[in-house]
Amino acid sequence: MKIVVYNRLLLVVKMNTDTDELRKKVFCIINSIDFCFNQKLIYKRNDFSPEYLYLFSSVLNVILKNSNITLDKILYDFLSKIILNEVQGHPELNEKKCINRIRSHLIIGNQIEFRYLLLSQISYILKLLEIPMEPSLSVIQEKLNFSNKQFSRIKECINNPESIKDKKLLSFYKPYLSFLDSLAAYNSLPIVNVGVCAIMSAGKSSFINALLGYDYLPVRNEATTARITSVYDNDNSQKLIGFTMHNNQLRNIGNELLEKDVNSWNADTEV
Repeated sequence: MKIVVYNRLLLVVKMNTDTDELRKKVFCIINSIDFCFNQKLIYKRNDFSPEYLYLFSSVLNVILKNSNITLDKILYDFLSKIILNEVQGHPELNEKKCINRIRSHLIIGNQIEFRYLLLSQISYILKLLEIPMEPSLSVIQEKLNFSNKQFSRIKECINNPESIKDKKLLSFYKPYLSFLDSLAAYNSLPIVNVGVCAIMSAGKSSFINALLGYDYLPVRNEATTARITSVYDNDNSQKLIGFTMHNNQLRNIGNELLEKDVNSWNADTEV
């Protein structure tokens, strides 16, 4: 179970449409990055995950740095940190090595391999970030060493994944397509706000934690949950993610929150 939490300083406990869209956007980005970084890409007992992630991170990093779109600074810093950590975590790798290793174990003749999945996932991240795909295409094609013919073919797959018939290619696309379906299904769920109200230390946080099955909210015998906090339950996920806001702007983002992080956010008077 993943519980997604964000704190808002509001006079009335109610859902704001703009805030809800921001929530969906941030959570989609975090979940998508998390999926890409944790997928296992094994073919004929060869694990291509390190090379794949290095390419994914290095290409996305170049696009973010050169994009004319002004991203929210908090969101940009969050993504840059995750991406750069992956690149810097493998000093033995470089783009040429990664491309050569991926291309040396082709899945379908000399046409389809992991670069196709990689391009699909990068394009989806760009869509979430509202970065136009066209200006980034030349960077992607150059970095991933695609021929014009290959590049045209993969764009067709991205635009119409239902057209993919080859079983080997589908075996690597299916988990990703299933993830996108579950994300879309979750985002389509109606939001029902349930307020939990009582005097100080009456057990509000303990009650919510009991419903969630884990102590996500801090509990102490004193004034504890000092910020208005909204909790969203996603049964398909496995960890705590979330963000805080101040004056309708992002303040913090976390993709693997611990109790100390929630305590820190809760103590922040600017949240």
